[in-house]
Amino acid sequence: MTNLKRRKPFKYKDNKVVKIPKTARTEMTPIQRAFICGAVLASRDGYASANALAKRMTHTQPGISKVVRTVEQRAKDSGLNLWDSVLYENDLGRRRTALLTQEAKVAIINIATGSRANREKESWQAIQQKDFEAVTKNLSISSFENIMYEAGYSRRKPG
Repeated sequence: MTNLKRRKPFKYKDNKVVKIPKTARTEMTPIQRAFICGAVLASRDGYASANALAKRMTHTQPGISKVVRTVEQRAKDSGLNLWDSVLYENDLGRRRTALLTQEAKVAIINIATGSRANREKESWQAIQQKDFEAVTKNLSISSFENIMYEAGYSRRKPG
């Protein structure tokens, strides 16, 4: 009697699914930003176009144009030359500046922990009762919870 196999052998490696990123957005390195700005600025003199540069890189033409506008604006605001390396450094969260200074964060923590009544308030209550009006006019609940969490007070759950 022969040994019959009724099932086909399953090939585990052949059915591996490659996960495609949801968006093509990636953070650029300072060197890439400097190169893009140099290339686009040279293109304004007839060297090439931002669209031609985008085709050679993994970034889109609007993304490249935004980088150039941002760097030019930062140079204009700070009075620096375009070849200054500070302009191409990474900033917080895709060039987002900090919402509050460290002194403001300390003041918010002092207010929130200053009395028993303030310590027992929920985050939304403290914002609704405008406890932090003297420090900042517009403080969101999530920003307040993040400040307290980073300071070691568990006002929110990580994640």
